[in-house]
Amino acid sequence: MEKVLRIEGMTCDHCAHTVHQALSKLPGMNDVHVSLDGGSAEIDFDPELVTLEAMQKAVEDAGYTLVGTED
Repeated sequence: MEKVLRIEGMTCDHCAHTVHQALSKLPGMNDVHVSLDGGSAEIDFDPELVTLEAMQKAVEDAGYTLVGTED
């Protein structure tokens, strides 16, 4: 399943890399592309293995805020 996560708080390449690592570590994540300019992460994941709640926790634990999703 593909979604776009809207993420606030990323201000540099290191921030984007941190978010990428946090999401990539979750089981069921097939692909992650983080856009610093867009304040987003395009993800491809298996919804049977990972939930949006788990993604939100990973983003927040990394120090950022998940503010919404788009299909």
